[in-house]
Amino acid sequence: MAISDFTSTRPPIDPRARLRAFVRMAASLALCLALFPLVSGAEPLIEVRLDQPQQQIVVMGTDMERSANALQGAKNKEEIIKWVFEDTEGVDILRVCFDKHQELERGRKNMGYYDLQVASMRQIKAVRPDIRFWATPKTDYDGYGTKNNLPDWIYRGGGYSGGRYDPNKLEVGLFAKFLADYLEHMQRMGVPIFGLSPMKEWSQVVSPEKASDVIRALKGECESRRLEMPIIVGPASWSVKGGIRDLKKVKKLGDAHLYAGFSTHQYQGAGEADMRRFVELAEEMGQRAFDDETNIGGGGRTHGVEPRMSSPVGSFCRRARGYRAGLAGELVFEIWSRGINSETRSIYFKRNGVAKRMRAYWLFRAFASTTLRAHYIPSGLVTPREGVETMAFLKGDDLTLWVMNQGEEGVESVDIALKGGQLKRRSGVEVLRWSEEIASERGESSVIQAESETGWTVEVPPVSITRIRVRLGST
Repeated sequence: MAISDFTSTRPPIDPRARLRAFVRMAASLALCLALFPLVSGAEPLIEVRLDQPQQQIVVMGTDMERSANALQGAKNKEEIIKWVFEDTEGVDILRVCFDKHQELERGRKNMGYYDLQVASMRQIKAVRPDIRFWATPKTDYDGYGTKNNLPDWIYRGGGYSGGRYDPNKLEVGLFAKFLADYLEHMQRMGVPIFGLSPMKEWSQVVSPEKASDVIRALKGECESRRLEMPIIVGPASWSVKGGIRDLKKVKKLGDAHLYAGFSTHQYQGAGEADMRRFVELAEEMGQRAFDDETNIGGGGRTHGVEPRMSSPVGSFCRRARGYRAGLAGELVFEIWSRGINSETRSIYFKRNGVAKRMRAYWLFRAFASTTLRAHYIPSGLVTPREGVETMAFLKGDDLTLWVMNQGEEGVESVDIALKGGQLKRRSGVEVLRWSEEIASERGESSVIQAESETGWTVEVPPVSITRIRVRLGST
């Protein structure tokens, strides 16, 4: 597949244009304050700026880097696969792993190590033929303690067990051959790899400089073996700040052309300003930015008991800040269990047990289906309220607005105003809501009528997520 299949055909947004868009929105909000002064009892107003579309969402998927093997033990694995991949919109990429155990000792290949992962990949591809596999290295063997994340004959340095990390001890040519062996095996098994991240979370060793050398060497290996070269996404950094450092190095090296996009995790308390800087650096190099390991709010060591509603609300608030900063997509981490009974996931099962769908699964499905290939639309409260976040996406004439409330107090009525567009005539407003008081993990749905072609009113309960969908018409 071509890089254009992965990225948007829409040109990357100039960071200065993005800044101007936010300035215009701030000015319009100030004008609204002047036109609608807040007096006691006045209803809060959310403005949706249809006239200021931002980045297109071109990546939406999930992950089984550590959970592919566990899927094969689930008693209803076929059902799990259908839940995630059959007749669902928005799940077009699945993260898998390459693992040092394929060749711990040089020359003694153990490609059978991937048998369970390949079985899961094949079964998923049978249900979703167009699924694309994104491979990243497995790195967390012992919580980043004393284990080398690569075979000892590929990385001969220290750092993971004392001493200092030394990128110069990375055998670039051997690593490229190792990766080519993996790609060749997956192609032979009928599950070719579309995207690859050679340096995930371990840029102390696979530094941007070394990653460039590995990518070039891998291209040579693929050409000589007549393998299709996967697109490259990096640095897949553990923290946004680390990703910023890596992107600055890539830019300085002039090696952006080796990548199809850039990704990071949002660990270590990343702020919106940091994420925006990561996005801007990617855009300065003509690329999109993604979060390759997000939370949907279904995790935690609750032994299969539904997490408190504050967990998904918090994760969706972080998601809103990420898209506001300019992210062009995400991969949701571990959508199903990985065989550790205490760890609750969106689809939870005990080791070799029967899976059930949790609330986070339905949130994921509702979010992904309306987001992939949509454009992000600026939105927000005219007068910000602590704990309340919004995000909106437009796909064709289908507008989806998400309102998250982390606060313990609800808002009985919130006015929502469209700027630069209007509702389709006689079109209802579809509301889907999750809160602690709603018993169904699928949420509670209703249809309300709009007061006008450009606005309507909704309730925002405490500690809740509300998804609103409307169909737009011509102005």
